[in-house]
Amino acid sequence: MWADRTGPVAGVPLTGDVITARVIAAAMLAPAGLALVLLGLARAVRWLLDRKRLADWEAAWTSTGPQWTPRG
Repeated sequence: MWADRTGPVAGVPLTGDVITARVIAAAMLAPAGLALVLLGLARAVRWLLDRKRLADWEAAWTSTGPQWTPRG
């Protein structure tokens, strides 16, 4: 039976192979997770910049458009 520092029964200590497998899995998953976070951030920034660009275009067209339309 194993106990932790506070006294309750704890699980059996991990073996070296299990620790190695967990380290390898973390080393492979961490960059993938970071890539997903950065991809999501890039998409959010692009979406915000597109909104601003379209709003600026609309404002420019609102001021320029009436000059191009025939007055009736």
